[in-house]
Amino acid sequence: VELPLHLIIIILTGLVARWFSWPGFATHDTLFITREAVEGHYTSYHPSLNSLLIRLLAVPFDSYWLYTSLQILWCCTILYQSFRHSLHRQVNPSLGWIAVLLWALSLHTVLYLGIIWKDVLIAYGLVFIASLAYRLRSEPLYQPTLLDGALLGMSLFLCLGLRHGMVFNAILVPLLIGCRR
Repeated sequence: VELPLHLIIIILTGLVARWFSWPGFATHDTLFITREAVEGHYTSYHPSLNSLLIRLLAVPFDSYWLYTSLQILWCCTILYQSFRHSLHRQVNPSLGWIAVLLWALSLHTVLYLGIIWKDVLIAYGLVFIASLAYRLRSEPLYQPTLLDGALLGMSLFLCLGLRHGMVFNAILVPLLIGCRR
């Protein structure tokens, strides 16, 4: 089985991010949320899902390694599917590979993939939603796959659950996708 070059680059980037950021970085907010999760005293300052994820994926291990590993896997998977949607009609596939390579070589990619920060998950989810909407609008006969549905559902869940006020994005999705003929 021959893997596309952009998939190989994304996999290597995920592995480098995991190595570079082991066991994971935390922002000041993450430390605050971790303290909330450990003590069991939650505030309305952070969304509950954010605290719950840290409670389930970091506190039992006294480390952020599982959380950041799953985040790296999620972001790389969703980015790969986003590139597949965005590059589906591209005449010169090497331009897509260059875009993936530039993404992979940027220091912020490796750093942010291994940092617990809810906005990283949200940003990658929004990239996927936009790429799916682009594909559905530009290719009316495209039938979304089960993977598309799962990634869309999870992206919306994370966007709504991890950020106050992200319900706006859920309202925009049907408008972005629009009517298909």
